[in-house]
Amino acid sequence: RFNENPYFENESLTKAFSFSPSGVTYIRGPSINWKEGMDITTGPRHAIFIKRGDEQKVTEYGTSFFTWFSDSEDLGERLNDEVAELIIDDLWPNAFKYFLSEESDEEKE
Repeated sequence: RFNENPYFENESLTKAFSFSPSGVTYIRGPSINWKEGMDITTGPRHAIFIKRGDEQKVTEYGTSFFTWFSDSEDLGERLNDEVAELIIDDLWPNAFKYFLSEESDEEKE
């Protein structure tokens, strides 16, 4: 559960996956109830770039951790979710290892 915060109203965020041996078949994310002006997934990030001595204000659109929770409009994109695949292939079958914080052989090298 989240504590009261200045960004959104939700007490928790959950993303659900369904999968078969052929891969992810369904992904459903929550609707995040952003407080006014606080949606960090779609708002512009402003940066100042110096180009040939002139300052130029540029608006960039970036991604956020919270973007991953949003439902994608593109079904193909939803079903090709790399994080979902990592959860299915590594986290789920090795949950006890992660719970105990055991290092894998790769991490030890």
